[in-house]
Amino acid sequence: MEKSVNQVEKNTSASFGYVKKDMLMLNDAFSDLHDKVQHLSLNHAMLLEEIRKLKQELTKKKPTSKKPILEFYDVKSKSKFKTSDYKIVNKSGRKFAVAIGPQKTECYRIIGSSKTKKKKVVAKKVTTKKKIVKKKTPVKKKVVKETITYN
Repeated sequence: MEKSVNQVEKNTSASFGYVKKDMLMLNDAFSDLHDKVQHLSLNHAMLLEEIRKLKQELTKKKPTSKKPILEFYDVKSKSKFKTSDYKIVNKSGRKFAVAIGPQKTECYRIIGSSKTKKKKVVAKKVTTKKKIVKKKTPVKKKVVKETITYN
């Protein structure tokens, strides 16, 4: 089976045609992948920008809550006064609010004890509710006695 030169040329050109078609398909596939990667990188950049903005919002100083107004008693002037300008001090396990009174003296007000709060929390954890078990009342069975008579 000897092939003619003309037949070999036709077969070769057909083979190159298939190769060219496959290369065009691969080129389209790579182009689609390239477009998708660019789209994802744009989305990534937008997300990074949003994250940066959120971080800035979170790091901004939050407005400090105002201290509640407390009533103090000045021993020197023997009078009560109200103020929100005080500081919290811990002394021997108790919390005190310390303010400067009208006579320029320190006035103390007891706020609470840190030890008692801990005891209360521990006490709450220790106490448990007892389960109430209801006893089931037995159901009484009725016994029916029948008499059978034979004739």
